[in-house]
Amino acid sequence: MSNAVFFNSYKIKKSSTVQDFTQSVNDLAREHVSKQRGFISMGLLSNDEMWADFGIFKTMEDAKHFESGGDGPNEFAEKFYSFLNFSTCKSRMFSVERDYQLKSETPKAVTVVMFKLKKGASVPDFLLASEKTANELPAGCISSKLLTNGDTWMDLAFWQSMDDAKNEAGYDKDVFREYFSFIGKVETHQHFTVEQFH
Repeated sequence: MSNAVFFNSYKIKKSSTVQDFTQSVNDLAREHVSKQRGFISMGLLSNDEMWADFGIFKTMEDAKHFESGGDGPNEFAEKFYSFLNFSTCKSRMFSVERDYQLKSETPKAVTVVMFKLKKGASVPDFLLASEKTANELPAGCISSKLLTNGDTWMDLAFWQSMDDAKNEAGYDKDVFREYFSFIGKVETHQHFTVEQFH
């Protein structure tokens, strides 16, 4: 059974301070999220005014249990939610289709690419093309996860630095050209700084 990722993006209220918000996330991760069934890891990401967080769980059942409130409401979750501008919130649940781990270290940057495959593209052929990239990932890449939710896909790449994340020269290889040839509409392509990793 594959792991699952619960991914959220949002802005915080203009009246909130970054310091207070990030402290609330740290408290939430330590006192609540890390104690949930099937928890593997959690990260807090930033990109200018946009924030994102992700939780990785052992199974989709574990992730859905967490999404539904886990073991019930608590003061740490309520404090975290008080900082969010809910009109900007987007949440999605993904299954991990492929997971390529190159190094064991804390990432400094994350690239998020959300997309759909071209009409008529073969999913098995796309996954095979993805597997071919496993040993060719660019310098500075710590790990990469290929996620899916229905017909929406996400590449989640973890990097040693933001410079590594933004260096596209590492993708100038035939295996990546084949992989990219399956991709149709790109909904999101963003580089985030890792503010916290639990």
